[in-house]
Order: sequence, then C-alpha cells, then structure tokens
Amino acid sequence: MNIKLPWTKLYFSDFLNGCRGLTHQQKGIYFTLFCLAGMENGRGLPNNFDELCLSVNVYDKDLEKVEELKCDLTLILNKKFVLIDERYHNQRQFDDFNNEIQTIRNKSEAGRSSSRSKRSTEQKQKLNRVSESESISYFNYIWENIKHKRGSKQVALKNYLAKGFDIDKEKIITKYNDLCSTITETQFIPHFATWINQERWEEELSVKNDSKPVERTYKDYVWMVKKQMRSTRISDDMVRQMKNENLITEEEFKAW
Repeated sequence: MNIKLPWTKLYFSDFLNGCRGLTHQQKGIYFTLFCLAGMENGRGLPNNFDELCLSVNVYDKDLEKVEELKCDLTLILNKKFVLIDERYHNQRQFDDFNNEIQTIRNKSEAGRSSSRSKRSTEQKQKLNRVSESESISYFNYIWENIKHKRGSKQVALKNYLAKGFDIDKEKIITKYNDLCSTITETQFIPHFATWINQERWEEELSVKNDSKPVERTYKDYVWMVKKQMRSTRISDDMVRQMKNENLITEEEFKAW
C-alpha cells in the first residue's frame, strides 16, 4: 500500500521550544528543511550537501553571506537531523510519519478483514461449482511457471484452493515472479504457499532506488576548517592534506 501524507504533526510550542538558541536565519533554514523532508513522504533528505544548499538557497552575491548560510545549514543538520539509511531525517517527524502510516494500515486491514470474511463465503460457494480437477489443473500450470518453487507444493495447493482459485492465474504468476526478481538472495523469497495465504497478489511493489549519495572528499570541508567549524566528518589527516595542498594557510592549520 503506497500511502502519501501531505501534512505532518506540528505542535507550535514544541517547535518554538526546540528552536531556542537559534537565530531567525537558522530557524528559517530548519523550517525549510523540515517541510522539504515532509514532502519526501518518509524518505528523508539526500545526504548531499551541495544539493541541500540548492534546496534552501544559500547562494548570494556576498560570498561572506554564502559562507555564513552554509555554516548555519551545517549546524541545523547536526542539531536537528539524523542519518537513517544514508538519508537525513528529523527524528520526531520520522517517528510521527511511521506511526501515522501504521494507523492507516491498521484501519485498512480491519476493513479488508471484513471484506475477506464475506468473500470467503462467496468463494466456498463458487468452489463448489468448480470441479476439483479443473482447480488442480490451474494450480499445476501456475506452479510450473513461477520462477522459484519455494516451500511445499501440497500446502501451496491447499492455500490456492482456499483463497486464490478465482484469481486470474496469469496475474498470480506475474505478481510472484515480479517479487522474486526484486530479491537477490533466494532465502529471502517467501514460500509460495505463504505468499498465496497472505493474498500478496494484491501488493504493489515499490520501485527500487539504486541511486547512491555522492561521496564527499576533504576538499568539500575546506570552508568549514577556515571557519574553525568542528565536525566528526573532518579528521586531522584531512586538515593536514588541505595544508599540504595550500588550501588553507599555516595559521588556519595551527588554529585547528
């Protein structure tokens, strides 16, 4: 189930209390990132500083102002966001989103359970009108055309007769094979009997995102060293390399 939430819980007092000690400029950057993260629908912000700079528009004709905005952006990322699966998330926003999604899914599942109960009675009535040999023939066709024959064939047949006999056999084959093609390690592919029992032909597979965050080098942190901004991402070896390449002055190196 692909659920999109165009809103998030925002308690005014909590937000203001959480912004104590921040300048108006820093609050603006925080709120912009907070909204952008919400628009990502639970996926979080990219772990790419240049992309985030564009998102909050830190660029200005005054280079000193640009550096100041970049410093504020770094501060907000460190104070208000965490990296989860290589994406930036505001922890409160992340938790609220997942809780709300789970609530919606629970309500949806309750509705589906009710409809399944009604459909179960209809299926039993229909099964009485379909010959057992014909149903087994359909199942054998499905079994021969799925990519991975995981689990017991007998149990899969039993579950098929109980829940899937009235579903288009080509749909079952396609849906199960599509799922198998997204899983690289065979042991993680669900047994066909379990997949049938859970009626997973109703699932919509999410599109796999193969994009990787851009790796940053020591050169990306030169401006932070010049501003004497400490970060766990900057090692002493990186600062020494900056000095060797004359990217920072002797005074800046000693001050670090």
